[in-house]
Amino acid sequence: MENKENRKPRNLKKMIYQADGRLKSMCRFGESKKNAKIINRKQEDVRNGKKALFHERIFSYRTYRKYLEICITFLNWCSRRYPQLDHYRKCRKYVGCFLRDCFKKGLSIKTTANYRVALVKLYGLSPDDYKIVKIYGHSVSIDDFRKYRYLSRDSKNWFRKENYLLTVLIVCTGLRRNEARNLRGDALIRRNGSWHLHVTVGSKGGRERYTRIIGTEEEISIIVQAMKVAEKKRIFDSIPKDYSYHVLRSIYACRYIDMVAADTSMLPEKDKYRFKGEYKDFCVSRKGVKEVSESLGHNRISVIRHYFRRTLFKGTHGKTGIELVKEVYELMERKEKFA
Repeated sequence: MENKENRKPRNLKKMIYQADGRLKSMCRFGESKKNAKIINRKQEDVRNGKKALFHERIFSYRTYRKYLEICITFLNWCSRRYPQLDHYRKCRKYVGCFLRDCFKKGLSIKTTANYRVALVKLYGLSPDDYKIVKIYGHSVSIDDFRKYRYLSRDSKNWFRKENYLLTVLIVCTGLRRNEARNLRGDALIRRNGSWHLHVTVGSKGGRERYTRIIGTEEEISIIVQAMKVAEKKRIFDSIPKDYSYHVLRSIYACRYIDMVAADTSMLPEKDKYRFKGEYKDFCVSRKGVKEVSESLGHNRISVIRHYFRRTLFKGTHGKTGIELVKEVYELMERKEKFA
């Protein structure tokens, strides 16, 4: 006879079905996220008869699947502790307890933040509700997120022989893992005297963009040759799921900034972009930062600060991508030892 403790809670399936219905009602697959922001300010959602808040919509299937998995985890947690619950809305008051429990279990800040976003979306809460600051009891800086993003054990994949082309490609183009996996040889084009990649598949939100190839002559020739050999086929048959690419995108961003950074002494104040926080002593042209941000696949120039690294700024000129990767890897290992 099956042990009662191992049985699934009676109302769990019912609550998952309810939560799934709630998420599906917010799905707007195929719609433009950028246009939705503009429409949101001017128009009312006829279906609901009230103003459709932007954070009440989901624009990609991948995001929907991720939110559903997190909601299932949360509802499972609630139903095991409070078996009397029979509707997903009754679990709303336990969101804070669940997030604190995640912290006690040792989950990273980034993972807990993802849980928070999914549950805020499910219950239609304000984006400011259940901030990570409240959960952890102290202020959380961007460096706390970098600790888990950059100090990855999977960084050893950068130096494997079979991943050499992949590492060079991401360092020189700033592609995400999924974008690199779907990259085909016919994406290579020539624009304004330099090589670019036309990214159309695998990007966030399905947004297409042109990303410039930046690197030494040897690195650019390696990428161009690989693209020409592939023709209309994919460049990579497969990419390791544990391949960490965030640091490589950071190197690409710093390389790009180093290249487009102009002498700001002659620029008017409105054309300057000043970094905030610990990097406030650095100032670059706003036009250059916008160019880098768009090449990375972002619309807002403020996102660029997440890729900015003091150790690389103004120090990328003349170095190959692999040299920069090794330099950052050594710095990360040193920090990890003395953390």
